[in-house]
Amino acid sequence: MFCLTIPKISVIKEKVYSARFTHIEPLRKMGACIFESNQNILINGIMSLTGQEIVATDLRMAASMVYAGLLAEGKTTIYQADYLERGYENFAKKLISLGADIIIYEN
Repeated sequence: MFCLTIPKISVIKEKVYSARFTHIEPLRKMGACIFESNQNILINGIMSLTGQEIVATDLRMAASMVYAGLLAEGKTTIYQADYLERGYENFAKKLISLGADIIIYEN
């Protein structure tokens, strides 16, 4: 997430799992200038993201969307965020204890 906010171009290389980039399109929807190329992510940092409605499709995407939502201007709603509870114990509650403004809605 740090790479999204600095005014530089960053490159992240994926050497293990090529399908790890499910979060790229939702980040673009939030205003990120981010691209995938040959198992690399190219990020041109911007000053801010805009809150959006996002549907999480896996654990990593849900976590990255929460962090992006915390950085974003406005409200971010993440549907299917229950993926987080499969991989991280009390994920939202821990962030709330650190001061994050998160509301948890039960299905």
